[in-house]
Amino acid sequence: MGKPVGGICSVAIDGQRYDLRGDVEILGDISREGVKGLDGVHGYLERPEIPGFNMTISDSGGLSLDVLKNLKDSTFNLNLINGKQYILRNGWTENQISLNPENGEIKLEFRGVKLEELLSL
Repeated sequence: MGKPVGGICSVAIDGQRYDLRGDVEILGDISREGVKGLDGVHGYLERPEIPGFNMTISDSGGLSLDVLKNLKDSTFNLNLINGKQYILRNGWTENQISLNPENGEIKLEFRGVKLEELLSL
């Protein structure tokens, strides 16, 4: 029997579920960049990054853009179909919120202090 590896997922912010449309990206907290010299590869540089999520949600009638743009010190939960869960703590809304009223899409970027990954058993 096959197991799901992608597809259905859900998001909640401070316990409130939102209609997740797609374009979900999970951004980790470390980046690495190779270092090369004239004599070959010397290794890599490791730098901290600000973890977060990018996503598109659906605009429902009761959804307040002001609430979304003013999120600070929030907890974001992303649950994947394969059983993994990602929790972004002490998070905020990053950059401008983009609303497309023609198709009802809101593009969001969230960043936070700590990203936890909980694996399925």
